Amino acid sequence: MYNSRKKTFAFKLISLIMIAFIAVITCDNQPIYLYIGYITMMGITILNMAFNKKINKIKIRAPMLLLVVFGCFCALSGAWAWDPALVQSNQVVILAGVSMIVIMGNYFIEENSPEIILLTILLSGLVLSFYVVISYGGLSAFYDIASKGEDRLGSEIKNVNSIGMSCAYSSVILCYYAIYKKQRLCWIIMILPTIVLLSTASRKAILMLLLGCFLLVILRPGQERGYGKYLKIIIGLIILICIVYAVLQLPLLSNVSERLEMAFSTLTGDVRHADGSSITRKRMIEVGLEQFTKTPFIGIGLNNSSILNFNQLRFAAYSHNDYVDLLVNGGAIGFGLYYGTIFILLRRHIVKIKHNIDDVCKISFVLMIMLLFANMAAVTYYGGLTTYVLILLWVVVAYA
Repeated sequence: MYNSRKKTFAFKLISLIMIAFIAVITCDNQPIYLYIGYITMMGITILNMAFNKKINKIKIRAPMLLLVVFGCFCALSGAWAWDPALVQSNQVVILAGVSMIVIMGNYFIEENSPEIILLTILLSGLVLSFYVVISYGGLSAFYDIASKGEDRLGSEIKNVNSIGMSCAYSSVILCYYAIYKKQRLCWIIMILPTIVLLSTASRKAILMLLLGCFLLVILRPGQERGYGKYLKIIIGLIILICIVYAVLQLPLLSNVSERLEMAFSTLTGDVRHADGSSITRKRMIEVGLEQFTKTPFIGIGLNNSSILNFNQLRFAAYSHNDYVDLLVNGGAIGFGLYYGTIFILLRRHIVKIKHNIDDVCKISFVLMIMLLFANMAAVTYYGGLTTYVLILLWVVVAYA
């Protein structure tokens, strides 16, 4: 009994520390906070495993073997990189992230507690939402500034798209608890991260929020089969479109509406009404794919896409597309190692969902789909939040 209490206390301790540190790393862009968070959490996980005599159970299990090889490949890419110094600046983050996935993944697999990781991601978005609102002087002042629609709020804290995606994950997880676990209070809690998300005017975050909530409705238990199910999907889509259109007319969302219209103009080729950001991103994708044809196997080295973009576009930045950035930096080998891991996790999720094994698998699957779609407009393979999502995905399917 005493040992059981000690184990429970240690498990709660590491869970609370995880929540605290992910809150810190999502509230600041400085790499030092990322390193401190990774090292602290790995250290406490190892101590906890040693305390419970499970230290010998750390294994590199499939599909994480591919991810470990990917981390090593990224580190070795300095040998052929255009600028080896740029490789060094990111390889520590990637290797630390891979190490944390392996160590903490093993720990939570042994504990069979994927929901702790899920709650960590949820709480990180909530903490970040509070942090943003407080930074602008409280809810009333925040709403007044946001209603003017002049600026994208949150840029003083960190990248507004990162804030938006963190809030999107948090809102979708709250939606999951409201629908699947009947926790009605979650609908009210969901308001805060959703408002902060909208105030950032992050187009991909808004679309991912809608996509995530829609997928949760589609996958929820007790759904009809056959034509009735598809009819409900169509009706649901029509209602969703009407609601989104009505909401976009609010003063708070004037900036969002304008940015979505400009993004649509870029997709349709209407350059006159497209914004410069979307046009630049489109050009970076074109330049990146062209470079991939020249260095198709091993790429130009980790983090070196910024050199390519500067040489071609006079704009020193990564490619703003995870798929293109990996193809440019790591070639087909780097791309295959990283997304090979994602593909295996995706396949195992689909198997579990078909057999309706558990609901946690469904929210995990939804977060994975959100990540894959968001990656078309962001580079996330070395991001802190992505690390936690990958731990969740691995723990959920560990016994599939």
